[in-house]
Amino acid sequence: MRVVDAAMKPDMSRLSLVKMLTDTVSPPISVTDGMGNPIISDMVNVQTLELDGSYLYYLVNSGEERYPDTVVTIHRKGSPFLIHLESGAIEPLNHKAMPVGIRLNLTLHPAQSYMIRVVPNHEELNDSVTATELELQHAGRQIQQLDERWRIDYIDKNSLTLDTCRYRVEQGEWSKPRPLIFIQEELLKIGAPVQIELEFEVAVAFDPLMKRELYLVLENPEKTKIQVNGNEVASHSCGWWRDVAFKKVDITGCLQHGRNTIRLALNFWNSPETYAAIKRANQFESEANKLTFDSELESVYIIGDFAVTSESPFVDGGGGVLFSDGPFILSERPHECSLAEDLVSQGLPFFAGSLRLAQTVSICLDNRAKWLWRFDARPNAIVTRLTINGQEIHTFLWEPCEVDISEYLISGENLIELELIGSCRNLLGPHHHVKGEPLKVGPDSFKNKPGWTDKDLDPDSPIYQNRYAFVRYGLSHVPSLVSQNMKPERVRPE
Repeated sequence: MRVVDAAMKPDMSRLSLVKMLTDTVSPPISVTDGMGNPIISDMVNVQTLELDGSYLYYLVNSGEERYPDTVVTIHRKGSPFLIHLESGAIEPLNHKAMPVGIRLNLTLHPAQSYMIRVVPNHEELNDSVTATELELQHAGRQIQQLDERWRIDYIDKNSLTLDTCRYRVEQGEWSKPRPLIFIQEELLKIGAPVQIELEFEVAVAFDPLMKRELYLVLENPEKTKIQVNGNEVASHSCGWWRDVAFKKVDITGCLQHGRNTIRLALNFWNSPETYAAIKRANQFESEANKLTFDSELESVYIIGDFAVTSESPFVDGGGGVLFSDGPFILSERPHECSLAEDLVSQGLPFFAGSLRLAQTVSICLDNRAKWLWRFDARPNAIVTRLTINGQEIHTFLWEPCEVDISEYLISGENLIELELIGSCRNLLGPHHHVKGEPLKVGPDSFKNKPGWTDKDLDPDSPIYQNRYAFVRYGLSHVPSLVSQNMKPERVRPE
C-alpha cells in the first residue's frame, strides 16, 4: 500500500517514484547514466524472460536521445552474452562480476537494442570471494582515414520524377505548366469524362548517340497514346519497375540533346456515381474518407543510365533535408563519387535503388592490433553492406556503426566495397510539402491543403511549395579504419 499511496501523490516525480519502487522491490535490472542516476524515459525499456535455464534481458531505446555512458546492472550472477538480432550470433560480453550480480558498460544509441543472455554460474559468489574479470584495455589507437573518392562499381537504374506539365482538354488551348495534383482537381471540377493531353519537358545533356537503356515509367500505358518529340511510341509494357503498377515503356534512342517533349493522350473518365460521391464528399467528412476515383493522374518517370543534375544549387534545409528549385537535366553518369558530399547533389536526387562503391586500401598488419571499421555518423541509407576482399562482413541497419574486421584484412592491398541501399522516398516524395520532410505522410501530404497528418497547420494554409525537397543519401563523413593495440589487464571486481 505504501507504493500505491506514493504513486497517487501528485508531488511525486518519476525519479522519486523509481526510488520508492526500488527500495520496496529489488529490480532484476537497473539502467543508470555514468553518474549513477537512473535513466528514466518512456523510450528506454527492458523486458525479461527465463528460457531453458538462462535469463534474457531485452534493452531497447525507442527514442532519439543517445546515452553514451550507460551502466546496466543485472542483479543475477552468471556469464553474460550478447545475441546479435541481425544474425543470431552469440558472443561473450565484457563485464564486471559484482557481489550483487553483473555490471555492463554500454552505449545506447537511438533506436538501438541489446538482447543479453545471462547463463548462471554453478559456483556462487560470496562476500569473502570475488571473481576477477579479464578486460581488454586500449593501449594504443590509430585511425586510418579512407580516400573520400570512391569508384562506382554498380548502380541501379537512375530516375527522374516528372510531376509538372502543361495540359489541354478536347484539343483546346494549352495551359501553363502546372503540378499534376492541381490538374487532377481542375479536371474533376468539369464533372464529366473528357479527352486530355499532358505534355512534359525533359532537358538532356548526355550524348544521345551513345547506346544506353531508357524507359518511360507510368501506370496503364495501354490506355495512353505516347509521343516523344512528336514521334509515336508503342504503348507496350516491357515489365514493371519498383511497383507492379509502374510499367516500363522502352524509349531508347528517342531523346535528343537539349529540349525534349513527352506527350500523353488519354481519356480522363469517372463514372456518374463517382461524381455524385465527390459532391457528397464536399459536405461530409465520412464520404471524403472513402472517396476513390476511376481516373487519377500520377507522376511519370524516366529511368536509365544517366545522372540528374540541377540548374539551381542544393540548399541544406536542416533535419537531413536538401532543397532545390530545379530545373533538372539528364546528364552523363559519373564513374566515381565523393563520400564527403551527399550523393543527392552528385546526380542522384530522385534515385531509388542500390549503389556499390569500391576502393583499394593499403594496410600494414600488426598481429597485436585489432582493426575496426567505423562510420562517424549513421549512413543516410536504409541498408549499408560492408564487403572486404570479396567477403561480406556486416550489414548496418542501425547504430552502432562499428564492426571488428581484423580477421578479414590482409597485409598489403585490400578491396573495400560499400553497398548503399536507399528508399523510394526521393522518387515518390512528397517533394513539395512546406515542412520539407513531414514525419507523418498521407494522401493530402501531396496536395495543397493540410489533411489529418498536418493537424498542427492552419487548415487554410497552403502546403505546396514549388521547390523540391529531398532526404540525404550517402554518408555525412568519410568512414575510417581504427587500429587498436590490445593489452590484457586483470581488474578486481567491485
